[in-house]
Amino acid sequence: MAVVRRLLWTLLLGCLLASCAAPGDFGDFSSTSKSGVKKSGVAIVGVNHSQTDIAYFGLATGGGGGYVDKRWPSSGTSCCAVIPDIWTPGLDVRVDWKPSLQEERSKRVPIERYEKIGTVYVHFFDNNEIRIVVANVGAINAEHPIPWVPLPCEGTFRAGDDGREIFQPGVNCPQRATRQ
Repeated sequence: MAVVRRLLWTLLLGCLLASCAAPGDFGDFSSTSKSGVKKSGVAIVGVNHSQTDIAYFGLATGGGGGYVDKRWPSSGTSCCAVIPDIWTPGLDVRVDWKPSLQEERSKRVPIERYEKIGTVYVHFFDNNEIRIVVANVGAINAEHPIPWVPLPCEGTFRAGDDGREIFQPGVNCPQRATRQ
């Protein structure tokens, strides 16, 4: 129980620290900003369509994810981004990422139109292309705004009996390296 309590406090502290945004970015975790815009804190997930590992990525709001293998549909859920409950034209955020531990990149990326609040998905593509969408379904779901298309050898994901995603490797694939 103490471990769970410590984990919850750590997550809360991370979310509070993520609220320290740069001017012009999403702002803080308050439900309504000084300008009257209602905002919500949401999770962040990285999706890597590129042929390069992402050693780290983050948003200027302070939230972000860790490592994302090349050609992998999810970094896992990280904390936190604060976004307006209603999308408006011109909404963007600075994305910082490291394709390697020695190299750091940064660029402002528009957030594509969304109809309702959800998880922020940061999609990485080859040639430093990045797209950001807000969705309520994971990247491997057919209803996700940017479809995950596995290469023939990569295998697929399917929902297990308990609803969790299960990876099924492709045929004749080389073994995926695992990080230690």
